Amino acid sequence: EQAISRARDYLVDNYAENISLVELAGIANLSPFHFTRVFCNRFGMPPHAYQTQIRILRAKRLLMQRHSIADTAMQTGFADQSHFTRHFKRLTALTPGQYVGK
Repeated sequence: EQAISRARDYLVDNYAENISLVELAGIANLSPFHFTRVFCNRFGMPPHAYQTQIRILRAKRLLMQRHSIADTAMQTGFADQSHFTRHFKRLTALTPGQYVGK
């Protein structure tokens, strides 16, 4: 359990980076398959989905601080603005522009 927490903390600290499943599993000293299963059991979602949620939470904070949508997408590790907008809308039911304007 401590190993899973260590991997999760690494994911939180490096949320904007492209972190592979193999890398996270290595931090926890588990096989990728076993790591994913244990991570899902503990946090209710796979590591990639957890990372996306962290990115969106950070993005909300940046948008409220008046960062541009494009800058926010880049700072939070999304490939581009449309990728960011797609994930943002899926998790918040609003586009980034709607979120800032609300």
